[in-house]
Amino acid sequence: MFFIVSCIFMLIFGLANVFIYKRLFMKIPFLQAHRFWVLGFVLVIFVMEFAFLMFRADDRFNSTIYNVLAHSFAFTYFFFFVTLFAEILAFFIRFWVKKTSKLPLNPQRRSFIKLIFNFSLLIFGIGLVLRGWGNAMNVPAVKQMNLSLKGLKNDLRLVMISDVHLGKNLHDVFLGELVAKINGLKPDIVVIVGDLIDTKPKELEHYIHKLNDLQSKLGTFYVLGNHEYYRGLDEVLRVLRTRTNLKILINESVDLGEFNIAGLADLAGLRFANDEKGVGLSGLGPNSLTNFTPDIKAATSNLSLNKPSILLSHQPKSVNVLDVSAFDLVLSGHTHAGQVFPFGALVLAQQGFLYGLYELSQKTKLYVSSGAGFWGPAIRFLAPSEIVLMQIKAEA
Repeated sequence: MFFIVSCIFMLIFGLANVFIYKRLFMKIPFLQAHRFWVLGFVLVIFVMEFAFLMFRADDRFNSTIYNVLAHSFAFTYFFFFVTLFAEILAFFIRFWVKKTSKLPLNPQRRSFIKLIFNFSLLIFGIGLVLRGWGNAMNVPAVKQMNLSLKGLKNDLRLVMISDVHLGKNLHDVFLGELVAKINGLKPDIVVIVGDLIDTKPKELEHYIHKLNDLQSKLGTFYVLGNHEYYRGLDEVLRVLRTRTNLKILINESVDLGEFNIAGLADLAGLRFANDEKGVGLSGLGPNSLTNFTPDIKAATSNLSLNKPSILLSHQPKSVNVLDVSAFDLVLSGHTHAGQVFPFGALVLAQQGFLYGLYELSQKTKLYVSSGAGFWGPAIRFLAPSEIVLMQIKAEA
């Protein structure tokens, strides 16, 4: 199945690269004069995309090579849409000229206008590529939100991040800058809502301790995301438990005095329920995976019902398959807000939620974050990453 999907994906990207080469690059005289170099460049981009797609999962590339390959997709993505825009615009201009112009345009003037237009598209496309890279690789901006929580006695500054995807693209430098930016917000509590790790856990051992530098009054709470399952739960948990002071919530809750905070195992646990070795649970004992499937009953068993409650659950669609009515606020990630247009539509269809604040009931709200990092190709467009600062007001 993976091979078939990969072939379809690469066929689409191959055709897109041909479209860019013929309909944009070969309309610019300077590039026409060096067509073989341009064709070679386009072929190299395609080979890089192919290599990334086929081999990314087995970690055979070092961080530098992986990073370069991950950046290749932005070229095809942005220049395809730039070229498509140019073709559509040119069609309507030709139609308009035929309908309104009674005198033919000067051929030299027409050629000059086309040259300036196509060259402008080239510069614009390069700008979009650089912007897409920056959106993915830079430490995200802070999104501030004002909420109220009934029953909360004192205001609360909660900082939320999700989907950091530490690995070969985002690693020690990024994590250090992310921690520093969070500390600058002076949070009362920090929550990490899954997909923190997206590489072999041993590759993070020398820098994951930077999470211990997070400063807050109540500590840092963490729940599993689907990528932690893919990378081997026993190793993920070993590294996090021995190298960090994260408070890991797996189908459990903690009474923090004024409110409860609970965390669910990820829905990915249901996929691997009969395949413990598939999620790296060999060292956790017989029937261990039952502890790593979402269990809302266990998560709510110790809630102080006279206090407001916050639930951390990586995938937002969990609210549609589990009873979260005991909670006032559910915090999720996973969707990346689509990461790049137009994939948000696919994410929305799969999850039922995409991004932002949702009213699930008169009592319960859901917030879905776009995440702090990215997955796969090093690109974000119309779906910026974020650090969420929730200023939660007390409400009697």
